[in-house]
Amino acid sequence: MFYFSIDADHFTRMLTQFDFGGPEPYFDETLFGANPQFSVLPLETTVYDNNVLLLEKHTGSWAFLEPPEFDIFRSLDGSDLNGIMARVHDSYRAHLTEFIARLYWRGLLKINGLRFIEPEVFGRGPVFYSGGLFVVIPTEQCNLACKYCFAKSDPSRQERMDLAVAKRTMDLIIGYIPERGSVEFAGGEALLEIDLIEQIVEYGTQSAEKARKQLEFRVQSNGTLLTQDVLERIETLRIAVGISLDGDRVSNDMTRVFPGQKGTHSAIAKSVALMRERGLTVGAVCVVSKANYRRLDKVMANYMELGMDGIKFNPIAKHGRAYQQWDELALEAKEFLETHTTYLDLVLNEGCSVLDENTTLMLEALGTRMRQYRCMRSQCGAGRDFMTFATNGDVYPCPRTRSNPEFRLGNVAEVDRLNDIWKNNPVISKLSERQVGAIAECSECTYKRFCEAGCPISSYEHFGTADAIHPWCQYYKGIYSELFRRLGDERRLVEIFCPDAKIYENSFFVENAV
Repeated sequence: MFYFSIDADHFTRMLTQFDFGGPEPYFDETLFGANPQFSVLPLETTVYDNNVLLLEKHTGSWAFLEPPEFDIFRSLDGSDLNGIMARVHDSYRAHLTEFIARLYWRGLLKINGLRFIEPEVFGRGPVFYSGGLFVVIPTEQCNLACKYCFAKSDPSRQERMDLAVAKRTMDLIIGYIPERGSVEFAGGEALLEIDLIEQIVEYGTQSAEKARKQLEFRVQSNGTLLTQDVLERIETLRIAVGISLDGDRVSNDMTRVFPGQKGTHSAIAKSVALMRERGLTVGAVCVVSKANYRRLDKVMANYMELGMDGIKFNPIAKHGRAYQQWDELALEAKEFLETHTTYLDLVLNEGCSVLDENTTLMLEALGTRMRQYRCMRSQCGAGRDFMTFATNGDVYPCPRTRSNPEFRLGNVAEVDRLNDIWKNNPVISKLSERQVGAIAECSECTYKRFCEAGCPISSYEHFGTADAIHPWCQYYKGIYSELFRRLGDERRLVEIFCPDAKIYENSFFVENAV
């Protein structure tokens, strides 16, 4: 038997403590009785490298079994403990009850008609801890003119957030969060307004302390303005920084350009070197397009050469200038899947050490019943624990929606509090009710508990309704199938991307003795 779990799965830990009185399952006669009855749940089974994957799609429960374990597992259906004990080899009996307890705990077996976790728990969506993320746009101006910019930012944009609007925004955020929240500065190029950012951080920090709350700050930058002075100011304010870089010089400079089409790779590489000199973590968003997806070996080699700590592969969003460049640059779902599988090959077979955040998040989705990453939840929290504040104080659910008035929630000058601001918008109110079980194509899907139907705003924008699959459904099906396939014989996948995961691997039975 093989599976892994993530320590942050507080939900499963709570259930385990409630059922078993401790952190680990065991065969408890006070819970199960002396001679319990067993029934196997309806499962999907797939053979990977001679291991059998059992998957219960309504709860996302799974485990790999070796063939002898699978044979004994099947024999449990409709049997009781005494009957099974009488049919197995003497040497198996000492381990049989632990095997049964683990199957029950993993959500793959009923004991006396009861399950460890009922599907109804996820009826209205995944379990998660709510954590506020608030994106503040200090300016729509940018020193670049990237070909796919969803905000249509460039040097001609003059929109800038007034300090009074910024302070009002901080007051509303602090009044809204229970204890803590995260503020991210984006743009445009946020660092064009480094003075304003300093004022906002100082005001927000002081105001939060007075309210006995805590704000964390970070900035997402195009990476061309990170001088020693700027980095020193950022460090003084304790602002985390992320950059954007689409790979090696050839790949990056096809899309991420200054006005006049000059490439940005050289400028970004200098900034990365400065960050490395200061001992800062360097992570980058990599927008995957037709300019770089077939050059992934060169892209990743350059990241390693620069000393990048991590990256996050994102597809192009169909907003802003991306509309004009869509056919030239945008990938289809199958092409993005090809990119992801190629990346996995580079990590597992070619020694690539730069880790993709999305791969980590997907593997964590396999190792926990909780869904912390909002973009992998059918109800993502947009407009509730995820908001964007435009330069004029308009409030939107997330950054990609701020160019569409249909998603506007209000303005900081118009509201006294952020509580329930999402209810002002009929589209977001409808999206907040989205459930995987109500989407016909998703309700019986093998992987529905992992992707949770993906970004609801993407579905709405593509299909015009909240109750629709994600437009890249085939990508999600493909990548989760691929991750399970590789887990069938590559435990390293977990060790690399989730080093703190608890891996359980135990060969209960050497051979079939039933």
